[in-house]
Amino acid sequence: MEFEYLSPAEIAELTEKQQAHYFKMKKAHEDAQVEQKAKEVAEKEAKEQVEKALEAASKEAQEKLDAAIKVVRDEYDVKLDEAKAIATRAREAQNKERLKGMSDYIEEALSTEEGEKALKEISKHKSGTLATIDKAPAPSMTVPAGSTRDEWAANQSAPREAVHARNIIPISPTEATSIKYNRFLLGPDGNLINSVAPGAEKPQFEYIVENETAPVVKIAGHITLDDEFFDDIPGSRSFIAAELPQAYMDAEDLKVFFGLGGADIEGLHTIATGVTLPKGTVTTASNMWDKLAATMTQVRQNKRVATAIWTSPIDYMELLINKSTDNEYTYPIIMDANGILRIGGVPIYQHTLFEEGQWLAGDFSRGARIFQKKAIEVRYSREHEDNFTHNRTTVLVEARIALPIFYPDGFIKENA
Repeated sequence: MEFEYLSPAEIAELTEKQQAHYFKMKKAHEDAQVEQKAKEVAEKEAKEQVEKALEAASKEAQEKLDAAIKVVRDEYDVKLDEAKAIATRAREAQNKERLKGMSDYIEEALSTEEGEKALKEISKHKSGTLATIDKAPAPSMTVPAGSTRDEWAANQSAPREAVHARNIIPISPTEATSIKYNRFLLGPDGNLINSVAPGAEKPQFEYIVENETAPVVKIAGHITLDDEFFDDIPGSRSFIAAELPQAYMDAEDLKVFFGLGGADIEGLHTIATGVTLPKGTVTTASNMWDKLAATMTQVRQNKRVATAIWTSPIDYMELLINKSTDNEYTYPIIMDANGILRIGGVPIYQHTLFEEGQWLAGDFSRGARIFQKKAIEVRYSREHEDNFTHNRTTVLVEARIALPIFYPDGFIKENA
C-alpha cells in the first residue's frame, strides 16, 4: 500500500496512538525509499565492476592460453592441458566474483566518493511540514580492529502523559486571532413557556446574552542540540520530530485544564463549579466511586451530560482498590476493550497535573472546543544565537490555539 503523507492539521487530529503509528509508518516508508535508492546505485556500480572484472579476467586467461600454445607447440598435449587448467582457474575466479553477495557490492559501492555522495543526497529528509537542515546523516561510527561494533536500540522518549486533553476535546481550524461567541442564559424568572387559554396572553420570558471572547495563544518552546547528536545517533532527527509534539501536549494540557485566563487560555478546571456535597446519600466521607457519581449527577442537574472524568493517579488507584470495612472489593472494576476505566459508561482518565483529591467531570464533547490557528509544528534552524559557529541546531515546537468554553456549567470539579 502506498504511504500517504498527512498535513499538519490532519496529524494534529489523530490520537496519540494514531500519531505514533503514522510516524512509524512514515519512517518505514522513507527508510524503504532510501534503501531502494541506495540499492539501485550500488547495483549499478557493482554491475559495472563485475563486467570490468570479467573482461579483465577473460583477457588475461586468453593471453596466457595463446602464449602457452605458442611456446610449447611441440609438447602440445601437455601444454594444452596446462593452459586449460589456467583458463579453468581464471573462470573460477570469475564465478567467485559473480557469486559475491549484494551486501559486498553495496559496501564497496558506497565506500567510494561517488557512492557516499549519492547516499547523502538521497538520505535527506524533506517531508510534511518539517523544515530540515540541508545535511545528511554521517557514516556509521568505526571501531578499532578486533573490538565489537556498538548496536543501537531505538531512542527512548522522556516520560509523558498517556492521554492528553486534545484527545477528547474536538479540534477545529481557524484563521482568526480570537474566537467570539454568544452564550445564552435564561433570565431570572426562568422558562415561563406554558399552556394558555384561547385568546389569553402568552407568557413572556427572556434570555440573557453574554458575549465571550477566547484569545488565540501561542504555546512554544525550543531545545538546542550539538550537530553530533544528529550525526552520531541513528534515527535522532525523526525521534526529535516525534518527541517534541508530545512535550508540547504536556504543556498544552496545563493550559487547557489550569490556565488562568485573561490574555492567556482559561482552563476548564479553573472555571468549573465545585461539587456540592452531600448529594443524596453521598457525603464527603463517601468513597471515590460515590463522589465521582455525585459529580456526574451535578453536571446532569445543570442539564449537561458528562462525557469524561479526569483524576489524579492516586485517586485512580483508590478506584481500583476500593474496599469495604471488611476489606472486600465493593465495586466491579470494569474496563472497556481499550483498557479504560468507566463509571456509568463515562470514561475515567488519570493525569499527573491533578493532585490527590482533585478531579474534573464535564461535557468535553460539546462544552468546549480547541481552535487551531497553527497546528503543532516542529522546525529546525542554525540561525539562533551562536549556533553556526558552534555547530548547533535549534529545534522549535509551537502551535497557536484558543479554547472557548461554551458551557461553564457543564464542568464540575473537586479541589485538593
